[in-house]
Amino acid sequence: EKAETILALQYDLPKFSAVLTNRIQQKQWVNVFAVPQLFVSTVKVLFPQADIHHASTFVLQALASLNQKQHDTLYVNVHAQYIDVVHFSEQELMFANTFQTEADTDIIYFIFSVAEQQKINGDKLKLVLTGDVNANGALLSMLKKYVPEVSLLKRDTEYTYPASFREFQDQQYFSSTAVL
Repeated sequence: EKAETILALQYDLPKFSAVLTNRIQQKQWVNVFAVPQLFVSTVKVLFPQADIHHASTFVLQALASLNQKQHDTLYVNVHAQYIDVVHFSEQELMFANTFQTEADTDIIYFIFSVAEQQKINGDKLKLVLTGDVNANGALLSMLKKYVPEVSLLKRDTEYTYPASFREFQDQQYFSSTAVL
């Protein structure tokens, strides 16, 4: 009930939604999200022992382990129609949210909006991009004009990836590989 109240402050919950939570391992974090009740019921009938986890739960866990040596960092995981923005200060999660986007200008707007809300000095903003970002694309080029330190996430060398992964840039498919 408390999770539903918290989520309702940020989003208009559709009718027939189930509000679920995922605890982040070894942290005092809880990921709150809504899914259609029909989906939850179907999963529970087909797989009674199954737990439902939001993809961002795995992304937060992966970013937390990557962020061990970082200080004030904003991570932006870019998808076709939305972005996940995550802010760590030292090893503390300060902010995590998802924003609907239609254009690169929307992405830039939300990045600066979160930076302002989190009181990150523009001169000290460190931005790490993952997901559907082209290393030679317009978004990266625009961001480099306004943000002093922008980088693309490098693939985790702790894991061995199939040879077919060489055709993808390191930052691509971060959400998929975060579950490893």
